[in-house]
Amino acid sequence: MVRLHFHFGISCFAMLGPSPLFRLAGGCIHDGSHGGIVGQYQNNFWVVDGQQFSGYACRDPFVVHFDDGRGTFSHTYGPFAQLRMAGCTAYVDGSLFATFDVHAQRWRHVATNADWVGMVLRPP
Repeated sequence: MVRLHFHFGISCFAMLGPSPLFRLAGGCIHDGSHGGIVGQYQNNFWVVDGQQFSGYACRDPFVVHFDDGRGTFSHTYGPFAQLRMAGCTAYVDGSLFATFDVHAQRWRHVATNADWVGMVLRPP
C-alpha cells in the first residue's frame, strides 16, 4: 500500500491512502482502490478535498510505470524510497524523474524522454 502526503511549504495537511496504487493522468490523481479521482492539478496547485497544496510526497517504498491509456506500459522503475512532487515535477530518491506538461496533458519520463498519458505508483 502507498500513501500520498500533501503539503504547503513544510507542513503536511492531508493524506491520501493507503491504496494499492495511485495513477496520475490528465492532471488528476486516481485512487487504485476504487478508480475515482481524489486529487487534481489546477492553477499550479494540487487540490485535495477543496484545499490547495504546493506538492506531495510518497514515503512508502514504491515502483513506477507509465502507460499510454490504451494498454501499453513502460518498463517498471524502482523500487524507490521516496517520491517528491513539487508542482508538476516528480523527483524520486532526490533525482529528477518526470514532468507533467499541463498543456499536452502528458507525463515525460526524463531518462527516456518518452511521453505518456499516465504515471502509476504502487508498492514493489
